[in-house]
Amino acid sequence: MFRKHDDFHIRICEALTVRPEEKVVETSIGDIEYDYVIIATECSPNYFGNDALGEETMPLKATADALYIRNEVLEIFEKAQNTDDPLLRERLLTFVVVGQVLPVWNSREHWQN
Repeated sequence: MFRKHDDFHIRICEALTVRPEEKVVETSIGDIEYDYVIIATECSPNYFGNDALGEETMPLKATADALYIRNEVLEIFEKAQNTDDPLLRERLLTFVVVGQVLPVWNSREHWQN
């Protein structure tokens, strides 16, 4: 989505102040100037009273979570590729994704134009 944009960056830091009139975000790593800014807040997963789910699921609330999930999925793909057991392969390649997304705009359309 962002391959055509050489000036796209992700910064993991604490946003302290946003000065929209100057297009600057003051952060824990210094001031960052921007044309467009998306500030993603890190939060904790909510299992709605079923905390046992925390032991069997992989939350996606931070960039580090995404990297962990990517590595786990790649490892599972490798195990599935290397097994001769069709039942094990099917079990390994069965994923359940649960969550909620609040779209702000169609980012694919926005960045392709």
